Amino acid sequence: MITSTKMTKKRYEIKELSKIHDIIKSSQSVRIAFPPDEDGYPYILPFTFGFENNTFYFHSNKKGRKLDFFKEQPKVKVGFQLDTDLKLVLGKRSCDCDIKYRSVVGAGIAELVEDPDEVKFGLQQIMKQYHPDPNKIHTFDTKFFPHTQIWKVTVVHLKGKSNIKNI
Repeated sequence: MITSTKMTKKRYEIKELSKIHDIIKSSQSVRIAFPPDEDGYPYILPFTFGFENNTFYFHSNKKGRKLDFFKEQPKVKVGFQLDTDLKLVLGKRSCDCDIKYRSVVGAGIAELVEDPDEVKFGLQQIMKQYHPDPNKIHTFDTKFFPHTQIWKVTVVHLKGKSNIKNI
């Protein structure tokens, strides 16, 4: 389920889900904020990704700090952020400068993907995000599967924002 929370600058809010999805498809990476560590600091990492059916798909090594979260709990609450079309707009004075952007922020539930069919589906979505032919069906060398972990974030909250006119 996708819900939205209040936005301060309503004039920048994007309400059409199709336009929010366009921003996601235009983005090169997504930043994921994992829960705070033992010292109370969040853990934020950029990832390449795939996106389909309001779910982000990721791949990583089967070892590492991010996967330690899944050992503690099978479903991890995370935040995420993407942006695209960043452009510096210079003004006559320093304080007149601005950054034009389109962005998406949200939250979701992260979990490991274990089902072989969903693993292949997730990998297809990642390739679809970056490959010049989004309709190409990719094959994968299964010798890498023992070292590769696919995981996903199912979107719970999603907001789009842009200060670019006519998006």
